[in-house]
Amino acid sequence: MKLWKVLLSVCLFSLLLPTLSALGATANPTIHLVLNGVELKPLVQPRFVNDYTIVPIRVISEGLGAKIGFDQKQQKVTITKDKTKIELFINKKEALVNGEKKQLDLTPVLEKDTTLVPLRFVGEQFNVKFRYDPDTTTVLMDSKEEDKNPTPTPPPKPEKPTKPDENGSTDKETKPDKKPDTNNLTVSQIETTETSFAIKTDSDQSKPKVMELQNPHRLVFDIENAVLGKELLTKVEKTEGKIDSKHPLISQIRYSQFSNDPATVRVTLDLTATAKYRLIPSVKGSTEIRAEIYTTTIGEKKDKYIIVLDAGHGAHDPGASATSANGRTEKEFTLAMVKKLGALLEKEAKLQVLYTRSDDTFVELDDRVSFANNYGADLFLSIHGNSFTSKSRGTETYYYNPNSLDFASVIHQYAVDATGFIDRKVQKSGFRVIKGTTMPAALLEVGFLSNKEEADMMYQEVFQNKLANSLVKGIKEYLNLK
Repeated sequence: MKLWKVLLSVCLFSLLLPTLSALGATANPTIHLVLNGVELKPLVQPRFVNDYTIVPIRVISEGLGAKIGFDQKQQKVTITKDKTKIELFINKKEALVNGEKKQLDLTPVLEKDTTLVPLRFVGEQFNVKFRYDPDTTTVLMDSKEEDKNPTPTPPPKPEKPTKPDENGSTDKETKPDKKPDTNNLTVSQIETTETSFAIKTDSDQSKPKVMELQNPHRLVFDIENAVLGKELLTKVEKTEGKIDSKHPLISQIRYSQFSNDPATVRVTLDLTATAKYRLIPSVKGSTEIRAEIYTTTIGEKKDKYIIVLDAGHGAHDPGASATSANGRTEKEFTLAMVKKLGALLEKEAKLQVLYTRSDDTFVELDDRVSFANNYGADLFLSIHGNSFTSKSRGTETYYYNPNSLDFASVIHQYAVDATGFIDRKVQKSGFRVIKGTTMPAALLEVGFLSNKEEADMMYQEVFQNKLANSLVKGIKEYLNLK
């Protein structure tokens, strides 16, 4: 594949590309180029000026293999290749092609000793087949040249006379030239919940390629070797079908048979804001592609954020008992930590701190959830001490709802940095206090009280103060507070 074909393809693309305002793109969007099925990585990206594309003259010379000349006195650029001679003039909209005057949509310019010329003008001289995909700002191009000396097709062999059937017809049964590809999987259904979305197929081998796009915000799932099922096809109008969404971050779902060779189904999620995705690992034999869609920001800026701190257990529910000589309990540790953390957070002008319990009392799990939800809290953090075996070690943080993953990740990193314990990662679990809360919520298991070494450290004032200070930094970072 020759580089000049790539550049010529980009030239032609610049002829027909819709205006940037129509695409909702930024002033200089990244354009993906796919030539003959292969994605290209040009060294010099196209640049838009007033919705037209210009490139440095060096791209023309190196890519096209053309000879370049520059007349300083006339401010003229000459591009010569084969039998074509193009003369362009700096800051003039008139050019010459083999002596014939041509009008340009954009004038060549000289910037810092670099000459930039319009691709559109060059592209008019060539013919490239292409499709433009606005979802991914991708130009799909076919620059294969026709064979100038094709091998003659042999005449068809004479057919033997066909014996008429009982109705007197001699028509032969028409057979398809090619058998349909039976290896393609079928996408039968696309659906959303309030936290996730799923693509249902008839194969456990379906693995999507996912693209995160902006301006506007979208997530694009491409399932290769796949075709749309009958139910989805009935809802397709022209080339695209649409599905309403139950997910607050997804305004609508669009789908299409994006390509037939290879067969590719595209599912596009139009988002209401910037969002991330996480593919949910499927159980063996599952034919679903399921993903969580969650926000990565706290939302709109506020003058005051409400933080609910939850000290695990209390009163008749002691939680985990440490194996240290003093036999102290988890409820003591969690209350001490929450008080230290709350005292520091209360010093922040933009933070209001609420506690599910501030003394040795017992609060039902559902009441802790209702407390946070009823107050319209912005964040919920539950503090715990872990327990398993005497050899268990490490810090772990849990989340449940997709909008909590980012918060849990930030809290976890700052907790691990402060404790110095083994990193047991961020995990998803349906603990009631983080499952029922509507705001970003995390449950932090600081360390193992069943491990004497970690338990002894966790009851030390120095350790608790260090952890509290680190968690304050994590909360402020998540809220983007300085």
